[in-house]
Amino acid sequence: MFQLSIDVGKKTLDLCLFREPEPWIPRPLRRRDTLVTDSSREKNKLEKCLATNVPLVVAKSIENVLRNLSAELEHLEALILTHLDQHPELKGIMIF
Repeated sequence: MFQLSIDVGKKTLDLCLFREPEPWIPRPLRRRDTLVTDSSREKNKLEKCLATNVPLVVAKSIENVLRNLSAELEHLEALILTHLDQHPELKGIMIF
């Protein structure tokens, strides 16, 4: 809930705004989602490059970015799984 009071002359106008709170997502999981999205975007770029007459150096650059994204995603997922192993109470809650 968000409440705002505004003085208007001799009266006070109170506004209350309600909105559903967004679900809390731990930062490592948000980062993982970002990496997955970025990877998907780069795969789409590569597909377009291979279907058109784009210089090979561009396709190689995209492939390099994809390799780096994949490696970082694997590393982050390993960290998440290690954390879940150390906190078994989270295993039933955290699904990725």
